[in-house]
Amino acid sequence: MLSSSSKDSKQSIIKRGIFHTLIQVMVVFIVAMIIRVDIMLFGSNINEDSLTEITQQTLLLLVICCFLSISLFTQQHRHFHVLLAGFFACMLIRELDAYFDQLIRHGFWFYIVLFVALGSIAYAWQAKQDNIKALTNLINHNCFYSFCTALVIILVFSRLFGMGDLWQELMGDNYVRQVKNSFEEGIELLGYSLLFYNTVVYTADIHIHQRNLAFSHK
Repeated sequence: MLSSSSKDSKQSIIKRGIFHTLIQVMVVFIVAMIIRVDIMLFGSNINEDSLTEITQQTLLLLVICCFLSISLFTQQHRHFHVLLAGFFACMLIRELDAYFDQLIRHGFWFYIVLFVALGSIAYAWQAKQDNIKALTNLINHNCFYSFCTALVIILVFSRLFGMGDLWQELMGDNYVRQVKNSFEEGIELLGYSLLFYNTVVYTADIHIHQRNLAFSHK
């Protein structure tokens, strides 16, 4: 017979699983509504100034802020989290390439990405052994595989699914680039939303763990 504490533990795990599932259902619902608003209210052309694109960039900025908050407010694995913030900062800069093209010159985003990438790598290189331990902790975290799935959706699936020749073959003479862009950007938004959600969960766990350590040393 199961003890009372064992039953409580299993019930807690089930409740947590249901909670996280419902949150992700809500995330997917919001993504669908954003795309719907973009198409139905603001026109079918999802471009650089669309609600979908702005939401993607905002979520990516929030992901960067999450990792920077860990590096700023906790001592644990600071270099590793700066490296992660740098990686996503490079992604954000790439997303904003059109604005850099207009404000400065075409392709200038590459030099900014290069500067951020080299800077974050150089900083992280100072704590190589600690980075390995931090990466192990991230891999062991409950959110890791969902985190990776979100990245695969953004960096791989959306690109492959959005290839022009696929849509030209599918739509034939009725090919409309706006339709392809809507699907591609919608998939990207889904990936960014899942990435943000899992980053928030990971960040919250790190801060809670750090707070518990602080209380235990008092």
